[in-house]
Amino acid sequence: MLPSPRQNDGRHPVTTASAPISGMTAASLEGISVALATYNGKRFIGEQLESILSQSILPREIVVSDDASTDGTLDVIEKTLGDFEKKAGNMSNISVHIIAGKDNIGVVQNFNRALAHCSMPLIALCDQDDIWLPNKLDVMSRHMAQNPHLRLLHSNALLVDEIGTPESATLFDVLRIRQSELRDERAGMAYRALLRRNTITGAGTMIRKDLLALAAPFPTTWLHDEWLGIVAALRSELNVIQDPLFSYRQHSANQVGARRRSLKDALQLIEGSQPTRSQKNFARARDLHQRSSEWALPDSKSELVEMKYLFELARANYSPSRLRRVIPITRQLIRGRYFAFSRGWRAVMLDLFERR
Repeated sequence: MLPSPRQNDGRHPVTTASAPISGMTAASLEGISVALATYNGKRFIGEQLESILSQSILPREIVVSDDASTDGTLDVIEKTLGDFEKKAGNMSNISVHIIAGKDNIGVVQNFNRALAHCSMPLIALCDQDDIWLPNKLDVMSRHMAQNPHLRLLHSNALLVDEIGTPESATLFDVLRIRQSELRDERAGMAYRALLRRNTITGAGTMIRKDLLALAAPFPTTWLHDEWLGIVAALRSELNVIQDPLFSYRQHSANQVGARRRSLKDALQLIEGSQPTRSQKNFARARDLHQRSSEWALPDSKSELVEMKYLFELARANYSPSRLRRVIPITRQLIRGRYFAFSRGWRAVMLDLFERR
C-alpha cells in the first residue's frame, strides 16, 4: 500500500497519487492537510514525520514537495510511512502525495508547490527538521474551529539543538516578540506589528485553504510565511498561541533559524552591504503597496501600507554620506515612522552608521 508513487514537479504532467495510512481517529475528520517541504533533509525528516504521525488528531492528508534532494530524503520518507503503516494496521485513510521535483526551485517556491496541492480546509505548514508536540494539530484545529473568521494561526516553539536537547529560550524569546505585538494580534490589529517586522514562523502556522486564493500569486520578494501573515492581517484576521506547540531545531543547515543577534552580528550589518538590505526592504514594501491596491482595504489600512512604502522608499534613497543622512533620518524619526514601520532605534542606528 505504501509508499505512494512519486510525482513529477509542476513542469511535467502530474497525476494525483494517494495512499491510505492506518491510525485515523474520528476527531481527525476536521480535515487537515500537512504541507511539508523537503530538501536534503535525510538526517531529520524521519523524526519529523514520526511526530506528525503521532498526533492526537491525525491529518487527513500529507503533501510532501521535495526540491530535488540528492541525499536519499525521499527514501527515508517512504520507509517511515511504510513502517507506520505496518505498525498501525488497517484503520485509516490519510492520503499521502509525494511530489519529487526534478530541478531545485528554492524553499519559497517549494512550499508554494506543496500548498497548491493541499486539498483540506485547514493546512498546517511543516519544516523537515522540527518535532511536533503530540497536541499541535489538536490545539490549533480546535482554535480555528472556535474562531471561523481566522485565516491564520501561529504558535510559539521550544528551541532545541541538533540532537533535540531543549535550549533555555523559546522562539518568541529569541525573536524578542513583545507583549504589545501579541496584544495587537489578539485584538485583530496584527497588521500594525507585521508592518514593523515579521513575527510569523511558518513551521508553527496553520491556515485556512481559502487564504491561498487571497495571497496568490506570491511575490518573489517575500518569504511564504511572511506573505501569508501580512495578507491574513490586512485582508482578514490572524491570531497567536503563546504556548509552544513544536520543537524548533537549530542546526548549521537551517534555512532561517532562530538565535539572538550578538554585537558581532550588529557590526557585520553596519559594515555590510546596506543598499542590498534597504533595496530588499523597499521591494517588499513596493510589492505590498501594489497588491494592496487591488484588495479594497479600509482607508486606515491603505494609509498605513502607503506610509510604509514611502518610508522604505526614503530609506532606500539615503545618501552614501553618513553626515547627509542625518537630516532625512531625523525627519523620518520625527514623523514616527521608524517606530511604526521598523525596529525603532535599532533601525535608526543601522541607517545612520552602516556603509553604503
